[in-house]
Amino acid sequence: MHCRTCDYPLWNLTTGTCPECGTAFRPSEYEFVANSVRFCCPHCDQAYYGTSVQGHLVPREFDCVSCRNHIHMDEMVLRPAEGVAEEQTQVDHMPWLERRERGRFRAWFSMVGLALVQPGKLMRGTPPQSSLGQAWWFAILTTSLITFVSVIPLVAFMIVPLAFVRAGPGGQGPGPGMFLGVVAGSLGMMAAAGIVFIVIYIALWGAVSHGILAITGKTAEGIGRTYQALCYSAGANILTAVPCVGLYVGWIWWLVSAVLMVKQGQKVHGGRAALATLTFPVVLVLLVIGGYVVFYVAMVNMGAMSARMMMPTADTQIVLDGVLDFASGHDGQGPAHALQLVTSAGLSETDFVTSGSATGIDDVPAGDADLVAFMLLPPGDQAEVADAAAEALPRGTIAHRLGDFVFTYHGIGFANADGELWIVVMSADPDVNPSQPPSGMVSIGRADGTVTMFTVNQMAVQLQGQNAIRDASDLPPLPDLATVTHDQPAVADADRSDM
Repeated sequence: MHCRTCDYPLWNLTTGTCPECGTAFRPSEYEFVANSVRFCCPHCDQAYYGTSVQGHLVPREFDCVSCRNHIHMDEMVLRPAEGVAEEQTQVDHMPWLERRERGRFRAWFSMVGLALVQPGKLMRGTPPQSSLGQAWWFAILTTSLITFVSVIPLVAFMIVPLAFVRAGPGGQGPGPGMFLGVVAGSLGMMAAAGIVFIVIYIALWGAVSHGILAITGKTAEGIGRTYQALCYSAGANILTAVPCVGLYVGWIWWLVSAVLMVKQGQKVHGGRAALATLTFPVVLVLLVIGGYVVFYVAMVNMGAMSARMMMPTADTQIVLDGVLDFASGHDGQGPAHALQLVTSAGLSETDFVTSGSATGIDDVPAGDADLVAFMLLPPGDQAEVADAAAEALPRGTIAHRLGDFVFTYHGIGFANADGELWIVVMSADPDVNPSQPPSGMVSIGRADGTVTMFTVNQMAVQLQGQNAIRDASDLPPLPDLATVTHDQPAVADADRSDM
C-alpha cells in the first residue's frame, strides 16, 4: 500500500495522511490479497484479517473484541501479515505475463497504459524473479511498433509518386513495382537499424544505471530488476509515434516512467533513481548535440574556406576571360594596358579589386586620377586615358599592375602560346596591403583559360617553374610579383628588351 501521489509506503501509520506529501488516504481505497494484511485496532492493536475479494474486513465496522471500542476499517493501522512480504499483499497484476489469459493485444495496451500513468503500480506487479527475456521482448516489440507507426507519414509521402511513375518503353525501366521495392527495402533497413540501436541503447542504459545504483548505495535486487524497469517502461514511449510532436516528448515520458519504475523496483530514493536512470540518456543527448555542433562548425569553416578559395578564383577568371576576349579580337595580342579591358573587353572598374583585400577602387591609379574618376568619364575620354596609360609604360615592360592584379602577358602571342604561361596573377596591391600571411592564396590565370591557386609561401617555387616555361618560350623571366606596383612595372633586362 503506497501513496498514490508520491508512492510513499503507508504501512503502520496511525493517521490517514501520507507523512511524505500530506495526501489523505483510506485503507478502503486499496485492494489486497485476502488474509495478507493485518488490520490493527488503533486503540489496542488487536489484529483482524480481510477476507473479502478486495482483502477488506467483513464487516467494515464493529466493536473491537479486546477493548470494546467501536472501530471502522479506515481507522485501523495496516501491516502485512506475519511472514508475508509487502509485494505479496498487492493484487497488482502484470498484464504482459498474463497475455495468454488476457489476449496479446489487450495485454499490450494495458502495459502501455500502466507505463504512461501508473509506472509504480506496473513495477509492483512485476515479480522480481520473472523472465528478463519477456521484458526484452516487450521493449523490442514496442519500440519496433513505434518506429513503424512513426514512419507511416514518410511511407505515404514516398508512395504517392507511384501514381505518376510509368515504366519505360517496352515495359523496361523503373516502374511502380521497382519503386515500391526500393521503398520497402529502405524501410526494412531502417527497421533493422532501429531494432539494433534500441537493443544496444537499453543494454548500455541498464549497465550504466545499475552501476550508478551500486556505487551510490544498496539495491533491493540485482541488475535484472533494473533492466525490467527500463524495458517495461518502454510502453510510455508510445507518444513518440504521434506525428510531428511525438519525437520531442515521447522519449521524455519514457525517462520519467523509467525513473519511477527503477525507484519502485530497487526500493531506492527518488534522487538516486533519477541520477542512475537519467545519466546515460542525458550524456548521450549532450554527445549528440556536441557532435552536431562540432560538425556544424566544421561545415561552416569548410564553407568559409571554400568561399575564400573560390572568390579569388572567380575574380581572376573574370579578368582572365577579359584578356582572352580582347586578344581574340586583336590578332592574338593582349591589351597594351589593362585599362583597355574596360574600354574594349567589357570589364568593370570594380573587377580589378578583389573581395579578399583592403584595396578599393579609389586606391587604384588611372591616368592622373583613380578608378573612381575613370569610371565617371565618358567612353571616349576613358579610351584616351587607357591609351595614355599604355604609352606611359616603359619600353620592355613584361608585367604591370592594375589594382590587385599583375598582368604578365606582354610579349605573348595567344594564338600559339604555351597553355601554362601566366597571363594574370591575383596579387593584392602591396601599397594598400603591405603584408600578406604565408597561408594567403594567390590565383593565376593561364593562357589555356584556366585558373590555378597556391599559397603565398609557395610563390617562389611556382615562379621558378613559370620562368622555366617562359625561357622555353623565349620570354624574359618574371621578378617577384609582389615588387610590381603601379609606379614600378617589371621591365626586362636591356639585352632581352632589345630582342
